[in-house]
Amino acid sequence: MASALQLYEQTCEGYERVLGADHPDTLVRRASLAHAYYVVGRLTDATSLLRDTLARCERVLPPGDQLTQAVRKSLANIAGR
Repeated sequence: MASALQLYEQTCEGYERVLGADHPDTLVRRASLAHAYYVVGRLTDATSLLRDTLARCERVLPPGDQLTQAVRKSLANIAGR
């Protein structure tokens, strides 16, 4: 899983570098990376990344956006464990 996690991280970094940290496609990749962190037990990293991603989603996406709702739900699920 370590090599898969590295690919998630590299992909996320590439999206941030090319599209910017607030681009919707980058936000999707950040949410995916947070999920990967969760799967391998890196809950602190997952929570931190989800919090930052949620703040970005709320700032740049329209109210009620599906990604914002999904990130919020993921964060609540992790916080509830």
